[in-house]
Amino acid sequence: RTQRILRYTSGIELGLVRIEGVPMPSFIEGWQDMGQYREGTTGMPRGLVHTMRAITGRFNFPKVMGTVVDTIMDLGASRLLVILATEGEVDNFTFSLNAVTGMLRYRLEEYGYRVYT
Repeated sequence: RTQRILRYTSGIELGLVRIEGVPMPSFIEGWQDMGQYREGTTGMPRGLVHTMRAITGRFNFPKVMGTVVDTIMDLGASRLLVILATEGEVDNFTFSLNAVTGMLRYRLEEYGYRVYT
């Protein structure tokens, strides 16, 4: 684990504790000195999977949420963080926090997932 002390302008000191990732590929010259903190590991701990799915075309809430649910089911993860982003404006009535969490609960709870905000 890597620790670093940060001092914000407010004078509050915070300790950054980071779980080291998997070792950098050894076929890369100088791999031991690579990585975000130069300790030879990646930023992704073992078991952490990063995935992205892009939906092209006009924004369609049911299609977006269906893709999110499909991605969650494909990963089969026990815990996950979902981040949704869009280009341009989408009104809050259609794409609100309540609408998103409601749809996720409706589609995922039957598979044993719990949705938190």
